[in-house]
Amino acid sequence: MFKCDLESPLRRTASVSTKADSEPQSNDRIHFVAEQVSHHPPVSAFHLSCPNRGLFLTADITCKSKFLGMSAAVGITGQGCLKVSALNEDYTFTFPSLYCRSIITNPWMEFNGRVRITCEQTGYQAIITFPAKPSYGQEFNKFSAEIRSQSGSTPACKISGRWDGLLTTTHDTGETEVMDVTHLANGKKLVQPMRKQAPLESRRLWRRVTAAIRQGDYKAASAHKQLLEDAQRAGQQKRQSSGNEWKPVNFEKVGDRWKYRTLTRATSV
Repeated sequence: MFKCDLESPLRRTASVSTKADSEPQSNDRIHFVAEQVSHHPPVSAFHLSCPNRGLFLTADITCKSKFLGMSAAVGITGQGCLKVSALNEDYTFTFPSLYCRSIITNPWMEFNGRVRITCEQTGYQAIITFPAKPSYGQEFNKFSAEIRSQSGSTPACKISGRWDGLLTTTHDTGETEVMDVTHLANGKKLVQPMRKQAPLESRRLWRRVTAAIRQGDYKAASAHKQLLEDAQRAGQQKRQSSGNEWKPVNFEKVGDRWKYRTLTRATSV
């Protein structure tokens, strides 16, 4: 489990402290919580919320990895939903796959595949395509997208470019807009001090393993990791013998999807 707050880049000021336990001078703080909600199969869920803007996002994903010679692929299945309260609209979306190329020589990563975004209230949908970069030439991180209405035979607009650089939007009216996302600021991640974290939060639970790795003591890291895994197996056996089912702290399953427990919102830091 991991929890943090993110200072919104929309209202950053130079006076904001970089300390983890400080209060940023902004009302647009974003709350984030992630948790592994299932071990067999492995499923992770996460939730982001910015109450001041009326934005709430929840998603659950399953990752499957495989090696492809000089590359490694991570297939990501699952679904997310962004709720925009001010518009009373919900945007449901899927995820692309992730590839790590040239893992032995000069590793680099890219998205690949198609993402679908739909809005039930408006009937609009977007298809985003992330093409694989050819072995030689062309740029990294390119994409193209089309947005259509439910009855539209032609796209309402098209977007193309680099998702980490310049992108161009062309509307069906012929109007064109250009955006450079490299000018967007990054929000600062704010995490509770270790002493205030819950016992099962990742940074606290794995702190001895992390410290050993940083010190280059891999034997000690393996020993601490083994202790944690043994404790998890013992806890599982105890639950099975007593007939108790393991339940996630922050999420509950509703149908085929995992939903955030609103009463256990990520603690502000």
